[in-house]
Amino acid sequence: MRLLLAILALPSLALAWEPLAIRSEPVRMGSQEVGVAKLVAGIELRSSDRRFGGISGLSRGPSGALLAVSDAGALLRFRERREGGALVGVEGGEWLALHGPDGGVHGRGRGDAEELQLLPDGRILVAYEHAHRLAVIGPESGLLTHVEAPFQSPEQLKDAPRNGGVEAMVALRGGAVFAIREKPLDAFGHHAAWLVPAMPFGAPSRPVEVVAYVTADGFQPTALAERADGSLLVLERRYRVTDGIAARLSRLARPGARPEVIGTLRPDQPCDNFEGLWLEGRRALLISDDNFNPTQRTYLLELLLPE
Repeated sequence: MRLLLAILALPSLALAWEPLAIRSEPVRMGSQEVGVAKLVAGIELRSSDRRFGGISGLSRGPSGALLAVSDAGALLRFRERREGGALVGVEGGEWLALHGPDGGVHGRGRGDAEELQLLPDGRILVAYEHAHRLAVIGPESGLLTHVEAPFQSPEQLKDAPRNGGVEAMVALRGGAVFAIREKPLDAFGHHAAWLVPAMPFGAPSRPVEVVAYVTADGFQPTALAERADGSLLVLERRYRVTDGIAARLSRLARPGARPEVIGTLRPDQPCDNFEGLWLEGRRALLISDDNFNPTQRTYLLELLLPE
């Protein structure tokens, strides 16, 4: 009992989710066609709360809420609001600051979180940029949800520039984590990628398998999701001064294979810096990172994939 009371007395360990007001507005979707996929809903997320923004990653927690991370070192969650099955908004926004193992608040820099995935044991795996590493927090409803613990990180990740770490990552059903580094590219123009064993808490580490991710046309992988047949859905992004931001979806038969483009957002459809992807059956949710930049937008799109 004394130990429990001591833990609860520590402010860094006793934090609770804080309310975060998020409003949503419908956006003009233009045509519905996105290659073989169909754009079925689109909303823009806004908030007057300065903590909102810089959203990356997207997953669904045990509570049923969608989870995301932010560039400012925070974990966010909210629920979709639907009418007749159609996505029309979000509700129940909440925010939780991420902390290091010493209990200190991460904030920007060391807390620049770019991706998250739920592991089979309920913990949440987070990919951080700038101070490149993979680390675990959670579970979602636990007392230590926000406190970081170490996770095996690929040795080559340390060679990435500050803004070139792991952007795309997925926890595979087979027990490994597939992670792709954004920069630098190798001599063939490929991204370094790894299959990292997701070992249970306290288990010894196992060797990391090195693979590669091949892309083209200047696109960079920003998110991954595993499909029912074991193939992977890849969200890719490109920015060029001449034509701005672009985003597309590709199919990857397996880690290390060459991706096949299945759809690119068209100029008349909402597009920004998409960095989060969540897949349930044929429905894919995409969320964009506004980089806390007032000229950018946080879009939440829903696409329907073919059978």
